[in-house]
Amino acid sequence: MTMERIPKIQNTISGLNYKPKPAYIALKTLVDQLKGFIPIGRINIGDLNDYFIVFIADDKIKFAAWTTEDPHEIELDKKLQFSSLVDHLGNFNELPGDNKLTVNDSPQYLTLMQPYPNWLRLIITAFQMNETEAESITNAFIENNDEDKYVGQLMESIQQEIEIERNAGFFALNLIAQKVERIAELSLKLYHLVLKNNADVLNTKQALFALARLCSLESLEIIRPLLRNPSYSQEIANYYLRLLPNCLVKNNRLLMLMLN
Repeated sequence: MTMERIPKIQNTISGLNYKPKPAYIALKTLVDQLKGFIPIGRINIGDLNDYFIVFIADDKIKFAAWTTEDPHEIELDKKLQFSSLVDHLGNFNELPGDNKLTVNDSPQYLTLMQPYPNWLRLIITAFQMNETEAESITNAFIENNDEDKYVGQLMESIQQEIEIERNAGFFALNLIAQKVERIAELSLKLYHLVLKNNADVLNTKQALFALARLCSLESLEIIRPLLRNPSYSQEIANYYLRLLPNCLVKNNRLLMLMLN
C-alpha cells in the first residue's frame, strides 16, 4: 500500500481529524440500541412508507421508526408509553408529546414502558409461542373455539374497527401461521383467513409472500379476487412464478386456471 493512499482510507473512516463520521456513529447507535434484541416484525401504522419495527429482549420492547417520504408527523397509539427516544446519532431527544412523532429517513429508537397495550401483547404472545402451542391455537381458532382466552382475544381483534388493533390481530395470525407451516393444511387456513377477511395491505402482502413460498395450488381461488388490485401485483406475480413449474408438471388444467 502506498503512503499517499493512507489519508484517503483514513478519511473514509474518521476524516483527517480522526473524528468519527456520521455513518460510523449511526451504526454504533444501532448496535448499542438493539444489542440483544430480536426483531418481531413491522407494524402497520397506516402508511406503507412509514416503518415501525418492533424488537423484543426478554420482557423489554423497543421500536425503530423511520419513513421513506419527506419528514412528517405520525400519531402513535396513546396506550404506548415510552421511557426514551434516541435518534440515529445517539442523541437522547424529547419524548413525543401526545404520542405524535416526527419521522424522517433516519431511524429513531423508542424504548417502551410497561404496561403494554393488549394489541401488542397479542403480537408478543404469538411470537413467543412454540410450534405445539401454535398448532393448538390454530385448531381452536379454525374451529371458532373462543373458550381459549387468547383465541377469543384474537377473534375480537380482527373484528375491531380501531385500525391498530385490527392490524395487530392479522399480524398475530401471520406469525402463528409461520410456526405451523410444517403442517401445510393448518398454515394455509390461517393465511387464507387473512386474505378473506380484508386484512390491511401490509399483512395481506405478508400472507401472499408466504403462499408463494409454500407454492400452494389451493390458494388460487383465494388470490383471484386480488388480481386487479395494483397494491399486490408484485406479490401475486411472485406467487404465480413460483407456482408455474408445479402446474406444468402436475396438471395442465391447473395451468389453464392460472392463465384465465
